[in-house]
Amino acid sequence: MAEAQKNDADAVFNELDTVAGAIKRLRLSAPWKADMGRLYNAYQDVTAALAQAAYAEFPDDERRWSAGDELMTLTGAFRDPTSGVAPDAWRALTLQVEADIIGAPEAPDVVLSTAFRHFLTRTIEQPKAAADVPTMLDAYDGLTAQIAACLPGAALVEQAPYMLITKLEKLDARAELRARLGSLATSGDDRMRIHATGRLRVLDARETPLELALENIAGEPMSLEALRGEVVLLQFWASWCPPCRAEIPHLRAAHAAYRSRGFRIIGLSLDRTDKDESPDQARARVVGFMQDNGMDWATQFDGSMWDNPYVSLFGISSIPASLLLDRNGRVAMIDPRGEDIAVQVERLLA
Repeated sequence: MAEAQKNDADAVFNELDTVAGAIKRLRLSAPWKADMGRLYNAYQDVTAALAQAAYAEFPDDERRWSAGDELMTLTGAFRDPTSGVAPDAWRALTLQVEADIIGAPEAPDVVLSTAFRHFLTRTIEQPKAAADVPTMLDAYDGLTAQIAACLPGAALVEQAPYMLITKLEKLDARAELRARLGSLATSGDDRMRIHATGRLRVLDARETPLELALENIAGEPMSLEALRGEVVLLQFWASWCPPCRAEIPHLRAAHAAYRSRGFRIIGLSLDRTDKDESPDQARARVVGFMQDNGMDWATQFDGSMWDNPYVSLFGISSIPASLLLDRNGRVAMIDPRGEDIAVQVERLLA
């Protein structure tokens, strides 16, 4: 590489590092907290433009691979602020980079894993209806076999079934979901076996009313059976979880609008009892957070975080997570988010 070209490459890759450093500092600032969404979108756009330049202009520089890796992760870059849709040119570029990396024997494993994740995500997300699922499953099986052959032991191989289950649940593809979960429920991986068994329990609750008895944060008994005839949202959350906190205004609005018509929220907190506090102090901390955020609904809390027994009971692997039950106590929807919570509650109460 000529000296002038090397200097140009150094400048571009240094700019990428500078932007990455700047965003780390910005995340601690008041402006970031005040306007997080817009600033993060701007960061993605700037980083994507620099990474694109680095990847395209310096094919002989080994740092090009890191730029390609960056391009695969910037899923929100250049999206229209109204529609949320990325331009065709940007989508075409990321597909080309994905193909380049997967087809390059010299691509580092970590970058290859990112490209395969991009490919796998596209494959799983492609179906828009349950009728499209069989074709997707064929592509998924072939792709996961390719990933396992190219990257034996890669974390992506273990993560792929979780991604697939989430999509099948979203599409309510019950036959395919039951078949996959039945197979995974005998897995030698304890985490996967527990997850699959829990999600089978959720799938069964699509047809059979869910039975559940628990205690609220004050130690008082609650049961789903006592709430038959009402629409109930079981909401797994934690105060330390930013996406959970982002859902609170939507939960609060739906609860205020529909509780008089028979809508109930039961929160299941995955906050923990810290080493330097007693169970009562932890309970008071969670209650204080709820009061500060207008969360005036029943909540279960035992301080055990991911060891909460209801996590394994329902195969919860990330939060926020929720089950929306109809008046008969059956699972009517999994993981409604944002404004869709009120939409779905209105539908079930009608």
